[in-house]
Amino acid sequence: MARLVSRARSARGNGSFTAWEPMPTAELLPVWSLTTATFTVDQVKSYPKTDFPTELVYGPSRTAGLRVVTCGGQFDQSSGSYLNNVIAFATMTP
Repeated sequence: MARLVSRARSARGNGSFTAWEPMPTAELLPVWSLTTATFTVDQVKSYPKTDFPTELVYGPSRTAGLRVVTCGGQFDQSSGSYLNNVIAFATMTP
């Protein structure tokens, strides 16, 4: 299981995932290393940071998959942070 974690944006400006707001399902996400793997986004869900689904993101999986985690939801001006995490759940595309 692969995971990508980054900010959508912060007080300093846009982050690496800003262009993916909102990330539609069925979006193809190419990932490169020595070879290329393509993943299809199955669902995108928002979770309060206080209720992060650790097992869903970091737990084992029976299939090749990808989890893309970023911040989202309502922005809390007092803390300078978003209240939620937005997670895209994707499976490897043959």
